Amino acid sequence: MSAVLTMPGRPACFAAIALLALALSSCSSPGSPTVGTISTTTTSTTGATETSTATSTTAPGTQEVRFDPFSAQGTLLPTEQVTVRVSGTCVAPGVAGSSSYRCFAQPGSAIYDPCFAPPGATSGTIECIADPVAPEVVELQAGTLPQAPPGAPATRPWAMQLANGQVCILVAAAWGGLGPFACPTPGATGSAADCHIPRPADPWWSTACQAQESATSAFSADQVVKVWT
Repeated sequence: MSAVLTMPGRPACFAAIALLALALSSCSSPGSPTVGTISTTTTSTTGATETSTATSTTAPGTQEVRFDPFSAQGTLLPTEQVTVRVSGTCVAPGVAGSSSYRCFAQPGSAIYDPCFAPPGATSGTIECIADPVAPEVVELQAGTLPQAPPGAPATRPWAMQLANGQVCILVAAAWGGLGPFACPTPGATGSAADCHIPRPADPWWSTACQAQESATSAFSADQVVKVWT
């Protein structure tokens, strides 16, 4: 597998994806329902106020998250931190669909994918994200932004989290039957090197992963707890 995106000073495997800097505490444990408490206040016929509580349970299943690094006003969210500023040119779509771009830094040969523009923007500065749970952002001055060709999907899964906590990123590269999701950060158990495209299902999406990026390493089924589109 050839690397697609390179960040200065980091190993190259899909843009030298940064180590996870944020704890994945927002995700429920696989197979465990999310439990919340609902308080209800009622008034009896005598005028007395009574409060009762009930427990609500959200069925477990794969979370589908629409990734957007911008606020409604078009500013970069405070959770995202610009670490590098470059200029370059872009093509569309990026790995996240027609709402994203694949950009080439100039001078140099670094490729950034996906990159996202503020709402309604047709030119200017865009933000390139190597990992949806890491805060590091490459800011790229792109000039005029191209339009995606007709028929390009508006969104598509470009990152996923496995049951062991690993986050795997879609890499547009020549995989030769492996990948196309790279999993550079080790998980708690059973670390994967790369995985196939996740398959939607109810309640859990699934994928197939291998422990080593090699034609001799077998693929085995894995549960997907979260996908970003």
